[in-house]
Amino acid sequence: MRKYISGFIIFCFFVASSTNTSFAGIGIKGGVSISGLISATGDFRHFLGYEMDWLAMGNLRSFQIGVFRTFDISEHIKFQPEIDYSIRGGDASEAFIFEKIKFKVIINYLEFPLLLKYEIPLKGRLRPNLFLGPYAALKLSAKKTNEIGGRKEITDLENVKSFDYGFIFGGGIEVNVGSGQLILELRSSYGLKNIMTMPEGFIKLYDEEDFVRNFSAVIMTGYKF
Repeated sequence: MRKYISGFIIFCFFVASSTNTSFAGIGIKGGVSISGLISATGDFRHFLGYEMDWLAMGNLRSFQIGVFRTFDISEHIKFQPEIDYSIRGGDASEAFIFEKIKFKVIINYLEFPLLLKYEIPLKGRLRPNLFLGPYAALKLSAKKTNEIGGRKEITDLENVKSFDYGFIFGGGIEVNVGSGQLILELRSSYGLKNIMTMPEGFIKLYDEEDFVRNFSAVIMTGYKF
């Protein structure tokens, strides 16, 4: 899988540096995200602690912001590198009969997507598009928050790896407003790398290899100048 991602990145830079490629705009965007963590076994105890024996990992609601630059490859095909600040993780908070437990995993990333966009040709102000591409992400911080009975504990997750990569795909529309375009898009990302190791002293619970991966869905709006 890594060689396909590397090949796609090389292809993106090749088409971006071709003589037919021209600068098409720069912009900003941001929006709300729903992210989660996928485990091969569905069991997070040997990654996050044995309190996960009573909790089920759910989705974390957060946000994502970033900047981008767009290059024309052809009339309808664009190359768009981005720099995004994204928050990923999961929420395993649970309300029991006598107590509510708040348990969240929050991982802050600096994300670098490389997207190829296809603009669907339509007349008028609307420009629908589809996009696909790889991303690489550098971890800025990773923390686990655990709150029971009003007592809150925040712990650094040292076992979260410093690097992630995967694929992004989605679609959106651009509307001509003033001298630029107003943007609305929906995107999903799926991580291809195991982002966690088992902390020292934890017991391996399964014979098969386990992993934890990121996934997300993001609704974003912005403006391209």
